Amino acid sequence: MTVPVASETLVEATQMHRFSGGKRRYAFLVPSSMIFELDNKSEQILDRLAAGPKPPADVVESPEEEVALRELVGVGAVARQGAPLI
Repeated sequence: MTVPVASETLVEATQMHRFSGGKRRYAFLVPSSMIFELDNKSEQILDRLAAGPKPPADVVESPEEEVALRELVGVGAVARQGAPLI
């Protein structure tokens, strides 16, 4: 599943807990019980979504962040607002 960045669809962070271990940042996705390390771009995107759903164009500021957003959608950390996670 991918979210077209030019779309007016809103995206939101899914249910997760972020934490750090040493100098690294991680996210624990509640629905899948998956833990993964966050890079700087992914962390910035999730920070922008912390206040609530936004259009993808308001979440990404570079082509690299567009790739990061697609990766976050792919692992289920970000979803279209109201979309089922399965």
